[in-house]
Amino acid sequence: MRSWTIYNGQDSIDRYIFADTAYIRNSPDTKQPAIDTLLAGDNITVIGTITNAFTIRGIKGPWLKISYTKNGEVKNGYIWQGLVSCQPLRRGDLKFVYGIERRADSISGTGKTGIPYAGTW
Repeated sequence: MRSWTIYNGQDSIDRYIFADTAYIRNSPDTKQPAIDTLLAGDNITVIGTITNAFTIRGIKGPWLKISYTKNGEVKNGYIWQGLVSCQPLRRGDLKFVYGIERRADSISGTGKTGIPYAGTW
């Protein structure tokens, strides 16, 4: 999936939550209970990556250590990369949130016209 450039935990990357609802965990594991919930468009800062990858909906990505502010309090936790937006983009007060929903395999064949095609479904 995307690559994250975090050097020794000193650099950070600002992103948005891409999922409708994202559960923040105390450690990078879905078996851990959620410690908080963030919603689509919420601001986060990626402060580290965890090397073990996790796959959901055909998307393989690492866990990210994040920092965020909720109700005026700065908090930390872990989130799976697939729930985080790609590059943050703003135009004035308008925030664009985009990411990868799922992986689809390419299919090739012949359409009704008999013309070969290749596409992603």
